[in-house]
Formats: sequence, structure tokens, C-alpha cells
Amino acid sequence: MFIYFIAFAVAYFYLYYSENKNVSQLKGGIKDTSLLMYFLLYLAVFIGMGDMIGGYDRYIYGEIFDESADLRLAGRSLLDVINQPGAFHEKGYMTFNYLISFVTANRYVFILICTLIMFVMYYVAIRRYTHHYPLACIVFLGFFYYFTATYMRQALAVGIVWLAMESIWRRRPVFFFVLVFIASRFHSSALVAAPLYFIGSRKYGVNQAISFLVVCLILGLSPLPGTLLAFSGEVEDMQNRAADYVDDMGGVRVDYVLEVIFLMWLYIRYRHLLPDDKKTGVLVNAFLFFCGILLVFVRFGQGGRFGWYFMIGIIYVLSTVAANKRFAEARLTVLLVSFALFARITYEWAFNLTPYKTFLTNGYPSGERNIYDRFEYDERYTEDKLYRDPWLLW
Repeated sequence: MFIYFIAFAVAYFYLYYSENKNVSQLKGGIKDTSLLMYFLLYLAVFIGMGDMIGGYDRYIYGEIFDESADLRLAGRSLLDVINQPGAFHEKGYMTFNYLISFVTANRYVFILICTLIMFVMYYVAIRRYTHHYPLACIVFLGFFYYFTATYMRQALAVGIVWLAMESIWRRRPVFFFVLVFIASRFHSSALVAAPLYFIGSRKYGVNQAISFLVVCLILGLSPLPGTLLAFSGEVEDMQNRAADYVDDMGGVRVDYVLEVIFLMWLYIRYRHLLPDDKKTGVLVNAFLFFCGILLVFVRFGQGGRFGWYFMIGIIYVLSTVAANKRFAEARLTVLLVSFALFARITYEWAFNLTPYKTFLTNGYPSGERNIYDRFEYDERYTEDKLYRDPWLLW
């Protein structure tokens, strides 16, 4: 497991080096784009070259891509790829598969390309929206990093929605809704981001925010979440990949409630440290939407994934609050909680992640052998990872 914790060690060194070298200090922020790019590139390559570390999901993505590449190489059309048996119903993602098949016919190169693309979008979002890049990266590691390895299709949609956020405070509705629509063609749950445009940068008091969250909790105890999940295709997708992958509706996710309480405590206690501008208003509302989503899906573990489209608000608020060194308690809290979340997922997902190996080495992939036995659709990949052509351009 040590190799996974290296990412967090590098992030802490990134923070220490940047602050002690006084790199591009601006209003308590650190905005060295080169270091941000190198750090996110390191994360992307580590995730993208991991040999099936996403478990069940990567096998499904790989199989659909391989079949898409075979169809295209056989001279079949885009429509044939989109309508192939077992294809995702989101046409944008299937078109994406078709386009990447002009570059490679190999599932591993496909996954690496997808990971690099999503991290480019994360880089642009963090660069545009946050003030303190190292702290933003640490929050990203704790709250979202591992999901990019597993939920690749939705992680791409999240990146597209994050790029759309700027259009909210600049009041560019066409650009915003076009990007949200494109994201929804990768993962239909992205449509949940659309209402944020109408809220915009409007500021709400603490009592209003708490009232909003109480309403979300009440909704979470109603039948509404099940309806939303059925609309998004989440339940169908999860049942198709593995029956034991679906969390039962019924129990209350206490960890969701505790996470919301922590986030709101931090926001209420330190909101005076946040800038007073339209960008902050939008990202604070994204922060509140994220908390609301957790409460709406408090009885369904996977439903919290709807909140990822607003995760950039969590990254912005927490990194901005922690950037002020005069409030050591806030910084320490953000650092510790981010590390705790990172460590928790590392250990809980060890069955999917270990032993880590890249696809440059042949043999069995990462993860438990029973996952391989159930979901590996082409054992020739075990003998030679690059037996399918990794590069088709020349």
C-alpha cells in the first residue's frame, strides 16, 4: 500500500516547497502553474498506467472499447459502434470510444488517454478557480482522486462540468448548458449540475443554508432518490456489472451526515476568510449543493456520486480557508481530514488496488484474483498487455 501514499507525501512536499520558496505568492495564494501541471501529470500517469486498478468498472470500459475498435477496424460505422450490444446509452461516451479507436485498439492505452484527458480538465479548473494550488491538490486527493481510477466515464463528465462553472458567474448560459449537455452524453447524471446556473452567485445566510440542508435530508428519506437514480441509469449500470455492487436503499449513511456536519462547521466558522466576489459566490453555492446531494442520497451509498459535479466547490472553499496561515486550526483540520479520507479509501479499496503494477508488465493485473476470474473477458491481455495494437496513427 505504501506506493499509494507516495502521492500524498509528494503533495505535502509540494505544499512545503511552494510556501517556503515563496513561489508566486498572491493574496495568501500560491499559483505556480508549472508545479501544478507536473503534480497532476504525475497523478494522471500513476492512475492511467495502473493495470486494471479500477476493478469491475475498468473491465467493462475495456471490453466496450475493444469491441468498438474491432467494429471500426472492420469498416463499420459510428452508428454501429453506438448501437453495439452492451453499449452505454450515453451516445457521447460511445462516440468518444469510436474516436479514440483511431488512435489505439488497446484497452490500456485507451484508459491512459482517458485519464490524461480528464486530468487536463482538472488542471484547467483548479488553475482557473483556486488561489492556493498545493492545498487544492491535497483536498482533491482526499475527496476525489481514487474515483478517477474507477468511475472513468463519470470522471470525464465531471471534468466537463467543472470547466462550465466559470460560465455561471460570467453569465454565459449557452456555453454553460452546452457543456453540461455534452457531459450528460458521457454520464446522464451530469444534468444535476444544470440548476446551479439559476442560483448563480447569489449569497445565502447561514440559516438559509441550514434550512436548505434540512429540506435535502427530508427528501433523502423519501422515495425521490430512487426515482432520480433510475432516471440516471445508475441502478441499471450497477446491477449489470455486479449484483453485490449495489447498496441497499433503507439504511442511513451516517458517514454522509458526518461529512456534511464537518463541512458546514468549517464553512460557518471560517466563511469570513472567503473573498467577496461572484466566483466565490458560485463556488460556495456548489459547496452547498454538494452537501445537499449527500443528504438527498443519505440512504444510498452510490448516490453521492451526483455530488461530484459540485466537488470543485469543496476544493475551492477548503483550500481557500486553509490558505490563511493565521488560522492554524483551519489548515490543520483540512490537511488531517483530507489525509484521513485518502487513507480510508486506500485501505477499503485495497482489494482493487493491490498489488500495484503498470500495464508495461505482463501477468495478472492488480486486484483480487476473483475479480479477474469474474470480469476478465480476454485472457490474452494477461500474456501480453500490448497484443492489441497500442498505436494506430502511424
